[in-house]
Amino acid sequence: GQPFDPHYKINGAVSNIICSITFGNRFDYHDNRFQELLHSLAETLLLIGSFWGQLYNAFPLIMRWLPGPFRKIFRHWEKLERFVKGVIAKHKEDLDQSEAGDYIDCYLKEIEKVRG
Repeated sequence: GQPFDPHYKINGAVSNIICSITFGNRFDYHDNRFQELLHSLAETLLLIGSFWGQLYNAFPLIMRWLPGPFRKIFRHWEKLERFVKGVIAKHKEDLDQSEAGDYIDCYLKEIEKVRG
């Protein structure tokens, strides 16, 4: 056989397990939305650890006004936030009090319980 980089396969599998526990469903490995989220997260982690990310952490007030590749971090974060908010909204619509469900369902039920 030929050598290959298992990084993407392992990353996809682990991410799918996390999605299954958190969101209650898994993605097809070839799902475009899933691949886009994985790409955004990977690029964000690379940028955070880069020189630009470190510079932003050291001087956030100055860097906020400057252009640079670190700006992608914010675009990726907004994309991820929109996705998660959409999943939570769907869970709120379909919430079944009689079933344990996934992590989001349990969290939403706990919020309702605390609010009374």
